[in-house]
Amino acid sequence: MPVSVIAALGELDDLLGPEALAKAQDAVSNRFAEHMDPFVPKDTGTLADSYVVDGEDITYTEEYAAYPYGMDDQGTNWSTTGTGSEWDAKAAGTHMDDLERFAADLLTGGAL
Repeated sequence: MPVSVIAALGELDDLLGPEALAKAQDAVSNRFAEHMDPFVPKDTGTLADSYVVDGEDITYTEEYAAYPYGMDDQGTNWSTTGTGSEWDAKAAGTHMDDLERFAADLLTGGAL
């Protein structure tokens, strides 16, 4: 006859449980949003300031957000040097090592 046991892992539950993982995901997503900021077009700054984090989802809430995100950088005269379309890819290419270290620190007893 099968038997089922509960793995009562004490402090590990605090580090790896659903609540801790959700907090870690929010923290990493917020950190990623901060890294994206220099790459988001900044005509007025409204777009860059419009993001909302919900777990792994980072949503830019301005109605026009999809337009600059999908533009072709070639031949586009961005108002701020270094900004442009697909700002998430640019930030990931530049800051992925930091994001990985940050996530590891959170999950090994860091700032949660």
